[in-house]
Amino acid sequence: MDVNINPLSKAIGAEILGVDLSEKVDSEDLFHINLAMQKSLVLVFRNQKLEPNNLLSAVRLFGDTMEQHLTDTLMESHPEIAVLDSREMPPDKEGKIIPFGGRDWHTDHTNHEAPP
Repeated sequence: MDVNINPLSKAIGAEILGVDLSEKVDSEDLFHINLAMQKSLVLVFRNQKLEPNNLLSAVRLFGDTMEQHLTDTLMESHPEIAVLDSREMPPDKEGKIIPFGGRDWHTDHTNHEAPP
């Protein structure tokens, strides 16, 4: 096993080291990564350089992709990827940029029978 899993706190999160998601992940490493996901709920893979095809392959390690509903944000060559870019968002009344999608954490697709 080349992958190392480091808990980020006692409550939630783990850092995954020793895996390049732009390459095929071997089955033993994937098994341990999935165990970490079940235990930690949030995984951090630092310093990944992923082209759209690599990103989709990495996402599919955890399940199927889902059609996006923000159709004006979809990457033309890869419509399974929504590009959320806050750099061109208008400022609020105080002049602060509102991140794309809002200021608070949220999740999408909760209206589906099996959300991602």
